[in-house]
Amino acid sequence: MCVACGYAENADVVGAINILERGQRLLACAEEGSGRGRQTMTKPASVKQEPTEVTAHEVSQAQHRRNPGLFRAGRMSSYQWVSEPTSTLHKEIVMKTKPWVALVEYGCVGALGLFLANALAQDFPIKPIKFIVPFAAGSGSDQAARTYAQVISSLYGVPVLVDPKPGGNGFIAVQNVAKAQPDGYTALYTTNTTHAANAHLYKNLPYDPVKDFAPVALLSMGHMSLVVNVNSKYKSVEDIVLEARKRPGELNFGSGSSSSRVASEMFKQLAGIDVKSIPYKSNPMSITDLMGGQIDFMFTDAATGVPQIQSNKLRALAVSGLKRLAAIASVPTMEEAGIKGYDMSYWNAVFLPAGTPLAIVNKFNEMLARASTSEPVQNYLRSTSSELSLSSPEGLAQFQANESVRWGKVIKQAGIEPE
Repeated sequence: MCVACGYAENADVVGAINILERGQRLLACAEEGSGRGRQTMTKPASVKQEPTEVTAHEVSQAQHRRNPGLFRAGRMSSYQWVSEPTSTLHKEIVMKTKPWVALVEYGCVGALGLFLANALAQDFPIKPIKFIVPFAAGSGSDQAARTYAQVISSLYGVPVLVDPKPGGNGFIAVQNVAKAQPDGYTALYTTNTTHAANAHLYKNLPYDPVKDFAPVALLSMGHMSLVVNVNSKYKSVEDIVLEARKRPGELNFGSGSSSSRVASEMFKQLAGIDVKSIPYKSNPMSITDLMGGQIDFMFTDAATGVPQIQSNKLRALAVSGLKRLAAIASVPTMEEAGIKGYDMSYWNAVFLPAGTPLAIVNKFNEMLARASTSEPVQNYLRSTSSELSLSSPEGLAQFQANESVRWGKVIKQAGIEPE
């Protein structure tokens, strides 16, 4: 334990020194030596012997003799001693010219770790990155994550993998990231489902959407579309409303995310109809059953729904925002379709595990911002009628806090009781 800052000794911090030494080798000397002819680059003129490396044990002993309880240097083969004609065995490391070396001298491992994190962030990333997505392959989040992964891999020369982990209302994926090593190489590509809505939908959330994560960047915002089977008898929102009033409790809707579910529940509440909810692990699964005739309607994100609409596999009756979507401009908004006061949107963002060094968080934010200007990402956003909404890590934290309040109000207004 560091007596200066209370930070526990960490072998990784010691090991990181060898990486940091690229271009700035350790400079060290000792005020007293054993008289056996060892010296450093700061050698007295009277001493002619060449520098000799010392062992980790010798460094540790020297530090302990000088000030017991302070940081023990571990594996630092670059340390060298100054030798003077004395018979004492006392050896003391004196750090010069490099400010971070002084942190070792005074035993402040916590501050040293922070300095090293900043230095190592300059080389980030140096190994594969994994985006974990809480929805199935083919979902809007999965498609977006893969687009960013391709661009980041091309820009930074490291593999970027996408690992969909659907199910459990996003709990599986979220907990997987929350428990990952906070080194920047495991990230959560998610939506308001896991980080704004779930806290108001479930009484016992198995993760904390604030404390368990480090916000990195808000990326985009989008809207959903109300869709039915292309062969459905429902040709408008009004058709669904009229049928639901004739047969209360008989019509059903599917949902593969909290956003999708809340969108349908809001429709149910504002239209004054009684329809049943059929939950799915992810929206693509819900769409499969919609096309198969197992459910009557659903709200889906544009990335998942628009291609099916454009290929005439689904019929869009309305979009959830206050503006029409460019990709399906002939489809009215819910308000235009007669559901006054209706407005629902979703957003995409990236989070890292709590405890990730701020320097790594900022570097990851820089990487996402750079990727967002690329042609593949821009094309993806246009094809799904999504809006680029880049933020800083601090901006995402504030946005998430505001969104949690907003989604709490929406969920209450929709008459949804926490499970």
